[in-house]
Amino acid sequence: MDTKIKVSKRGRPPVEIHWPDVVFTAQDVVDTAAKKVSRVTIHSKLNKAVDEGTLTVVGMVKTKNGRPRVTYQKSNYQENVQKVELG
Repeated sequence: MDTKIKVSKRGRPPVEIHWPDVVFTAQDVVDTAAKKVSRVTIHSKLNKAVDEGTLTVVGMVKTKNGRPRVTYQKSNYQENVQKVELG
């Protein structure tokens, strides 16, 4: 008798987010996401990407009412490191 139980992954599957090549806000990513993703998920992934150095904070955009929105851009750090290593 086989007593092994097949355990599947639980919870929501991870979602891959592709960052735009231009300056963007979190709302831009939410609006253009291929899959339905919450704003909280986007913000947590943005903060993680900034901590890892793949994204940089460019500035803030004031809105008519409410809180200002932070703008992000892909970091050129990795490209600069590769250029230095090759050249």
